[in-house]
Order: sequence, then C-alpha cells, then structure tokens
Amino acid sequence: MNILITGSSGFIGSSLVKRLIQKGHNIFGSSRNEVSRETKLYSFFHINKEPYLLDWSSILSQVDCVVHLAAKVHEMDKNKSNNISLFMDTNTRFTLHLAKQSLNSGVKRFIFLSTIKVNGEFTKVNRPFTSKDMPNPTDAYSISKYEAEIGLSEICRNQAMELVIIRVPLVYGPGVKANFKSLVNLLSKNLPLPFLSLNVNRRSLLSIDNLIDFIDLTLSHPLAPGHILLVSDDYVFSTKDLIQELGISIGHPAKLFYIPRFILFVITYTLGLGKIYSRLSDSLELDISKTRKLLNWQPPYLPSYTFRKLKID
Repeated sequence: MNILITGSSGFIGSSLVKRLIQKGHNIFGSSRNEVSRETKLYSFFHINKEPYLLDWSSILSQVDCVVHLAAKVHEMDKNKSNNISLFMDTNTRFTLHLAKQSLNSGVKRFIFLSTIKVNGEFTKVNRPFTSKDMPNPTDAYSISKYEAEIGLSEICRNQAMELVIIRVPLVYGPGVKANFKSLVNLLSKNLPLPFLSLNVNRRSLLSIDNLIDFIDLTLSHPLAPGHILLVSDDYVFSTKDLIQELGISIGHPAKLFYIPRFILFVITYTLGLGKIYSRLSDSLELDISKTRKLLNWQPPYLPSYTFRKLKID
C-alpha cells in the first residue's frame, strides 16, 4: 500500500514509519523538521511554509491512504498557548485542506489522529469517556481538533474516501516529551515525591507500541471507517500507581511520601502550578469496549513493556 504520513519525523510518526516500512508498505512522509537519517528509507517532503498553502496533489495522486498525524500540540510560550488561531491553522485548516485534496486525488482512506480532550478534560470516577459522549472541548488544542473532526465528516459524507477518526489520551514511549518526560527524569534522580495521596483517580494512557499497532490495523480493516474510535492501553492507573510502576520499570523505584490532597492542592495553586495538580489528581478514563469489539482488537503490549524502553536524560 502507498501511504502518506504527515508528521513523519515526529514522536509518533517516526515509529509508524518504521513499522510500516518493515511490513513492506511504500511510505511518503512530510514534516517541518529537517531531513534525518531515517528519511532515506522513504520519500520525504520537507515543509518549509504553511502546509495549508501547499498543493499536495502530486504526492496524493500516488497514495492509497493518508495517516494525518501532524498537529500543533504544545506551546512553551504562555502568551501564545491559548491563541486559538495558531492551533486552528495547523489542526483544522491544514487538516481540511489536505482532506479536500486527498478526496480530489482519489485517496481511498483518510485516518485522522484526534484527542480524547475533545470529550473533555477529566472524567468522573467510574464514568469513563465513550465515543457516544457529547463533545466538550475546552482549550485551543481540543477545539481545533474537534473542528477538524466536524469538517472531515462533512468532506467525506457520501464520498468514496473513507474516514477513520482516532481519539487518544496521553501517548508515551521512547522520545516522549513534556510532563511525562519530566516525571521520568524526576524518578531517575531518586528524589522523594509527595504523591502518595493521589491514589483514587483513574487515568488511561496509551503506549506508542499499542497506538502503532492500532493505526496499522485501521489502514485496511473494513469496519474502521465511519466511526470515532477511542484507543488506550485498556489499563487504568491512579497517579500513585503510575509513578510506582514507572519507577520500577526504569530501575528507579519511586520514593513517595504522604501529603494530604488538600494541602497538596493549596501548595501547587499557591506556586502557580494548578494545572499540573489537576493533571495529577483528576481522572481521565477511556472506555474502549466499542473499539475492541468492532475491530476485534486488544492492546498487545502491557504498559511495563513500553515503560522499560524509556530513556533517562
């Protein structure tokens, strides 16, 4: 199969490229990043201007399927982090531009990697998100992804190009950045961490190994199109359990001590770290039963398998 992977040199894209090349697919990739050694194994296109201004037809006329991973996810500049126009340009405008050209070029299937944040920021205990939930995106990133989902559904309605939408929670694995990477590095320093009281929330995560396996499946599965598919490891952690499992896996067992949740809340908000506390203490659980049943898929890798592959800086 001839496949275009946008964001092919990124955290997820680079792993997907390797997997699909090994399986004999002909890969076309695109990215804003400079050409790396791995790109010699496939047809790579370096994007040096806004992708929604480009004519993709010469590439798309050669491919059967598009896996659209490219996205704006994290902005270090706090003054820009809530500027929705920056997210809309990449996550919505580019996505719909690419989808329209894909349709006109005869692409058979368009796979879009979205986010569970379209459902909302947190779940109530024992009430996980499902694909039937009313969307509730609350920040610039999730709103731009939801707008892309709506636009894609309109473009593909009653058309020959099939659409697959995948909503994922936090994806972890070798090369992961942001808060998860920071947690790994904290554990590696063997520092005491005050998270023993965060033991009642329930969080779903997604190993990059399981995500790559799932995307590979959706390339050709006849029942994948036309659905919003929620994907996770199908394994739920409290924050305390996650840190303990992660520490054991990387060879640096966690040293946790107890601070009451209320005190931890007051301290973090006083220090301006309220968002980090929310991510640590809230639940964000996915129900992937529809996905498992519809596609007869079960996550093949346990979290510990991928945890052990994480590198410490």
